[in-house]
Amino acid sequence: MGFYSATECLLYYASDTLHAPKPVETVTQIFVLTTISGLLGNFPAGILSDRMSKKTIVYASTSIAGAAAPIFLLTNSLPVAFGAAFLFGAGFGAFMAVDWAFATNLLPERDEAKYMGVWNVAFTVPQVVAPLIGGGVAYFFNQHVGPGFGYRVVLFLVIVYLTVGTAMIRPIKERALLGRHGLLPRG
Repeated sequence: MGFYSATECLLYYASDTLHAPKPVETVTQIFVLTTISGLLGNFPAGILSDRMSKKTIVYASTSIAGAAAPIFLLTNSLPVAFGAAFLFGAGFGAFMAVDWAFATNLLPERDEAKYMGVWNVAFTVPQVVAPLIGGGVAYFFNQHVGPGFGYRVVLFLVIVYLTVGTAMIRPIKERALLGRHGLLPRG
C-alpha cells in the first residue's frame, strides 16, 4: 500500500506540492534515482537474506523506506526530494529482494499453490486500493486545506502503511534455514 500510494500521486506531488517547473521530468528523475538506489539496496539484501533472518531484513528495509516518507512529506525542495527518493528506493529495493523469499519460506508443505494464490491477491489488491484511498484523501485535503496539501497527507499514509505492514509480520516465526554450517538461527 505504501509503495503504490507514493507512486500513484507522484506527478501531482511534484507539480502541486514541490512546484517543480517541469513535473514530468522531475518524476522521471525520481524514478531513475529510485531504480538505481533500488538496485543498490537489492543486491546486499539478497546476499544477506541467505545468511540471516529475512524478517530482520524486512524490518530494516521498511525502516529505510519509511525514513524517506517524512522527508518527502515535509520538504519543498527538489534536491531534498531527490535525496528522499534515493533513500526510499534503497529501502524498497532491499524489501523486494526478500519479500518473496520470506513468503515462500512460510508456505506449508504440500499446500504451496493455494497459499501462493493468497500471496498474489495480497500483492495485487494494494495496486487497486492504494490509489483509490490516496486519491480520495488527496482530493479531500486539497479542497479543504489547500492545493498540494493532500499529497502530503497521502505521504503520511505511506508511513502508516509501512508501520502497520511491518508490525503485522512480528508474530510470524520463520523456519530455520539450512546453511553450509548447519541450521542458521532465525529471528
